[in-house]
Amino acid sequence: MLLADCQVRLGEYKKVIDSLSPLADADPGNRTIAFILGSALVGDGQVSRGQVVIDKVFHDEDSAQAHFLFGSILLLADDGHGAIREFERAIQLDPKLPTLHAWYGRALMRMGDTTKAKTAFLDELSQNKNDFDANLFLGVVLRQDKDFEEALKYLSRAVELRPRDQYARYHVAAVYAALGRPKDALPLLEGVAKEFPEFSEARVLLASVYYRLNRKEDGDREKAAVQKLTSEQQAKQPGSGNVNNQSKPPDKREEQ
Repeated sequence: MLLADCQVRLGEYKKVIDSLSPLADADPGNRTIAFILGSALVGDGQVSRGQVVIDKVFHDEDSAQAHFLFGSILLLADDGHGAIREFERAIQLDPKLPTLHAWYGRALMRMGDTTKAKTAFLDELSQNKNDFDANLFLGVVLRQDKDFEEALKYLSRAVELRPRDQYARYHVAAVYAALGRPKDALPLLEGVAKEFPEFSEARVLLASVYYRLNRKEDGDREKAAVQKLTSEQQAKQPGSGNVNNQSKPPDKREEQ
């Protein structure tokens, strides 16, 4: 259980799912297993399956764990107001529940309240300076506020915690670009573009960095790749006129 809890905090959700699913089947009423497994399933984007696990144990329960889990489900279902209500109740019941303030901050960001979101992320970091989401999203908010040096501190910590996370690397690169440090941004963006070729925002920024480094040929190549990717994504949208895609449901990817 301790290993699974550590893996959830590291974002290694599939490992947790594989190890705890048999235990949950053998002991479906175990609250600790249900909480950690439910958190992993929600974190992995398996919201429906996670809700089944959570409902079995926490249905109608007024506990911090229950409100936290239901809030995370509501947030991924794009119900920011509902998620905030659940997280605020969870904080009333147990303000020291790990990762709770980070998820609360994400919900506040979703609803546009970045001032309270920053406070929530700082509350999480006061309890655990190694919380990935709190570091990442606090850095994102600070970057949006153009407080680049402060943003870089938290975003760099997020990259240290999860070196392969594409969003953390992208935002660090964006800060480097904003600070006039394209050479520092380049290896991060090249890595993201290679590993996640459909991450169009990263590839747009990569093209810009190439141009700033007077690498026009590379910039033109990346710009063309972005245009092709955009066209392909538009062709997959409902109503695009593409006969092969008209009967397919829209792509509903969960938030990272």
